[in-house]
Amino acid sequence: MKVDNQVLLEHYLHEQKRYICKEFSEEMSTCIISTTIHKILRHSKDYNWMLFAVPGTDQRSVIVIQKSHRSIPELWVRWNYKSYRKAFTNFLNFYYFMSLEKIPSAYQVDHLQSKGRFKPEHKDYFVRLALLDRRVNASHGAGFEKSFNATESLRELSGGIHMDWMAFLKIYGVTLPSKRAPKTKWMKWAHETALLMEKDGIDIYQLAYHGILSVLQLGFTGFYSGSADAGPYVVSLK
Repeated sequence: MKVDNQVLLEHYLHEQKRYICKEFSEEMSTCIISTTIHKILRHSKDYNWMLFAVPGTDQRSVIVIQKSHRSIPELWVRWNYKSYRKAFTNFLNFYYFMSLEKIPSAYQVDHLQSKGRFKPEHKDYFVRLALLDRRVNASHGAGFEKSFNATESLRELSGGIHMDWMAFLKIYGVTLPSKRAPKTKWMKWAHETALLMEKDGIDIYQLAYHGILSVLQLGFTGFYSGSADAGPYVVSLK
């Protein structure tokens, strides 16, 4: 009996979210969203990662990583690989037994590290992809990601990039407040989101609240308020 693609998509999204929650809260040392192909190959030996190909794609630019028999396959592509949507369609069809011709319009394939973070000399960098709700993804890109990555691009890349709060929240399904909203709404959003994170066992409220709000503020204003001694964040919304 053939299973409907929508049912399989919803199952995949559930598994993607479940796995990311576990990885983000328990396995941050290997919860990365971008690194070079050389480090992927080295990590596959050090951590016993399993690496696979996706039929119908360029194996030099597309790779599947499965970090253990209990983890789900992750699709990674070279950051400037243009056929990433087709690669993700093939990935879902082959690894999750779907029969898609293309990704449905309600979803988007997202680079968890923005392509704007890279330059031509970063040709060896790969980025982890995720399937996201279109509305959630749009809320992150509209005001936050463009300005946040403009700030981040001033820092030279020096190895792997670990998943941050905002990349996690996209997969988790949390929309961001508007950049033009009063800052009190940013604080209310951070408060409600942190309560949700604590309830679901992702992080304790205080750390989640300050972490989320500080990164949101950095993206919207360019101002970072972390403490110099790696202690609790001091959030300033002046």
